[in-house]
Amino acid sequence: MMKKKYILLFLSLISFICFLALSKYEDRALIRTMDFAVTVRVQDAITKYCPVRCDNFLSGVSEFAGPFVASFFVVWLTGFFFYDSVKKRVHMWALLIPIFFIIMALVEIYGKNAVSHPAPPFFMIKNPTAIFPTYHVSADFSYPSGHAARAVFISILGFSAWTIRIAHKKVRSQQVLVGVVFVFFVSLVSLSKVYFGHHWFSDIVGGAFLACSLAFGALVFAPVDARDKADYNRKVHE
Repeated sequence: MMKKKYILLFLSLISFICFLALSKYEDRALIRTMDFAVTVRVQDAITKYCPVRCDNFLSGVSEFAGPFVASFFVVWLTGFFFYDSVKKRVHMWALLIPIFFIIMALVEIYGKNAVSHPAPPFFMIKNPTAIFPTYHVSADFSYPSGHAARAVFISILGFSAWTIRIAHKKVRSQQVLVGVVFVFFVSLVSLSKVYFGHHWFSDIVGGAFLACSLAFGALVFAPVDARDKADYNRKVHE
């Protein structure tokens, strides 16, 4: 029971430390060389093996990690965790979800204005004449990726919500399937931002670390479900 919370706390702290470390050393030549190489390979591969309509597909998927859609999911997740309709109980910890989501947005804005990590050059941007959405953060720097951070944040909490929903059922295969779907979603969003030249690979990794630290940090305060308590009590009395 407590072991799960310690694991979540450990993952949150490690993710935060990795985010800080990457934020400090992302301007190293090795990372910038890697960023350029990854972008070139991704753009060449998708252009070669995927038809033009893939652009619309990847663009559409990335919209689910946009500020407006992600905010909707955050509100839904907050409501889901806040009120337990089965036990008629309120869980105040759920209010950490929108608070951490706002903190994540503020860190993104700060990073894109303070961390010296120039965005991909104009010649690497796909469809450069397209008009960016009104909520696009306009800055000279691109670290960290807000889309990657939002995708990871709602995916971790979404998977946790699904796990709680079917906690009374022993359907492990469904949990694995849902986990694969969320991983696929995060991968597509991350791939689209690199492919379109909106972010470097290190921007994606930084956003993922930031989201992991906040999402896992919020879940540390989540109550342990009945199944975990039963397993814990059984092990104690064995």
